[in-house]
Formats: sequence, structure tokens, C-alpha cells
Amino acid sequence: MKILLLGSGGREHALADALSRENTPVDLIAAPGNPGIAELARLVSINANDPQEVAALAEAEQVELVVVGPEAPLAAGVVDYLQQRGIPAFGPTMGAATVETSKADTKALMMAAGIPTAHAETHRVASEAKAAVRARFGAPVVIKASGLAAGKGVIVCQTQAEAFDAIDRILDDRVFGEAGAECLVESFMTGEELSLFAIADGTDVLPMIGAQDHKRLLDGDEGPNTGGMGAYTPVSLSTPALVDEVTERILLPTLHALRKGFDVIGAGHFDLCYFEPTNPVAEESRRLYQENLLHVQRQWKFSEADEKSLDMGIFLNGLPIFTIELKNQISGQNIAHAMKQYKDTRDPK
Repeated sequence: MKILLLGSGGREHALADALSRENTPVDLIAAPGNPGIAELARLVSINANDPQEVAALAEAEQVELVVVGPEAPLAAGVVDYLQQRGIPAFGPTMGAATVETSKADTKALMMAAGIPTAHAETHRVASEAKAAVRARFGAPVVIKASGLAAGKGVIVCQTQAEAFDAIDRILDDRVFGEAGAECLVESFMTGEELSLFAIADGTDVLPMIGAQDHKRLLDGDEGPNTGGMGAYTPVSLSTPALVDEVTERILLPTLHALRKGFDVIGAGHFDLCYFEPTNPVAEESRRLYQENLLHVQRQWKFSEADEKSLDMGIFLNGLPIFTIELKNQISGQNIAHAMKQYKDTRDPK
């Protein structure tokens, strides 16, 4: 089966690895890919956010499925255009992707459906957002750009002054562009993060193995949020009992709420904050896919329960470093990475 995989991050590397281990032989093309993906697929350089470029490549290569990894192509309507061209795609349409592209819309859906989530307000005017912080939230507080900001639009503010500065930067200075046309002022929560994927058939969900993402730039959970400094699976926090509770309190209610607008078939990704033994709270609900998986009955192996899988970056003075030498020394792990290039430190001899 010939498949086109869009993206260049650790998520796409993990998908490429899973596809390479399918029972059915897979001829994999990745656009644009990265050095890790290049070991598993043929790379093609295109603008993955351009629906016409993606469709042209898919038609030229006669691919049987397009798998969309990143959020930007979804927001650009790549899946919609592929559907119009009759090309099967794994990923939500532009409308369905609003649960990823708009934190404000997602928060409204969750609150309306009674899904556990941190209390939040949405504001477009800086003075009103600051008034909300001053009168109703206090500090610490979380300020979020509503739109896509490459994972950097969430600012955890320890003081009211930091919150006011974050609001100004998002709404007035537009440091995140149109992603900052509105912002969320959200209650601060302390707890352990858990990311849970699930497969949906339109009426039910099948939870997969949990992972844990680490977004702060510096050691000790310090520094600003990033698009992700690394993730790993399995996670001891993700017990069967917790997954069952999350399924009943978060996954199924979210699916049912989304079904009021469109069919939801495929995979979903939920970021959770666990702060009490029996009270998982949904901090964000993301990436609800509308299309069929390759074949759910083939049981895609994103990760085996007895394996460890890492999405890992190694940083020196804030710059990403990941050498071939180091990569080859790490054994016993499945490592997915988002490095743009390897630095070959091997002796030419």
C-alpha cells in the first residue's frame, strides 16, 4: 500500500515507524519529513500546508492514503481538498479541526457538554482580560492564545503583572499573529500531564496507550512552554482504572458533543491534567480526526505495552543537538525525534 505522510516532527517519525511495521507492506512517502523519517520513507520537498501541492503529489504518486500529522495542514483545509479530489485522507476536515485550531471553541464545547475542564473566559480586548484576572482569577493564572501557535501560545503566569504582560503580548502586540485574535484566561492547575489517544467509530471510543509530554523549555519544569521538549510512553500514571474513568467522563462525552455537528470516525488526542486520585481534568481537547484509519482491524501498533517509546530532543544552550553517534548508542528504546538534521560526529576512517 502506498501512503503519503505529511509532517516533519517526532509525531510523524513515530507514525512512520508504526507504518513500517505493518503486516501489509507499505511504500511510504513523507513530505517534508526529517532525517529519522528518511530512514523509513522516501522524502519529497513540498509545502505540506498547500492543499493543491499535496493533492498533486498524491495523484502523481498514486497514493492510496494520505496521513496528516501536523495541525497547520488541517487548518489549511488539506483534508477537505483531498476529499474533493477523491483521495482518502486520515485527518479532520477544516471544520472538524476547530477543536485543535481554536482553544476558545474547544473550551466552549467542553463547558457546554459538562466535560471536566479548568474554568476559563475568552476575551478579545486586553482591558477586559486584565479585569478578569484582577477580579475573578488572581495568580497564578494561565493565559492562552486561542489559535495555533506552534505549542508556544500557552503562558503560565505566576503573578498578576506577568499575566497582564502576556495579555498585552497576545492581544495588542500580536506576537502570535492571528492566533492571538482572542485569548483565554484560565484557572491554574497543578498536576501530572497525561496525553491519551483514542480511536472512534462514530459512536464509541477505543483508548490507546497513554503518553506524557514535557513542554517547558528548561530543566525542573522551568521556562516558557514550547511545542514539546520530549514525550515518552508507557506512563505509570495511565492505569486501566484511570483510562476507564477518562473514557467515561471525557472521551465519550466529547465524542457525543462533536457528533451534533459532524461524524467523528478515526483518532482523537486528549491532553489531561491529573491532580487528584479520582479526578482527571481535561485541560485541552485536541485533534479529533474525522476519517477512517488505515484499517482499525489491522491494529496499528503505535506502541506495544511492553515497549518504551521516546520523542526526544537533546539541547545544548537552547540549541537542538542530536548526533548519529548518540542515536546509535541508545538501545532498547524506540526513539522518535523532530530534529531537522543530524550532526555526523563519526570518524571518517
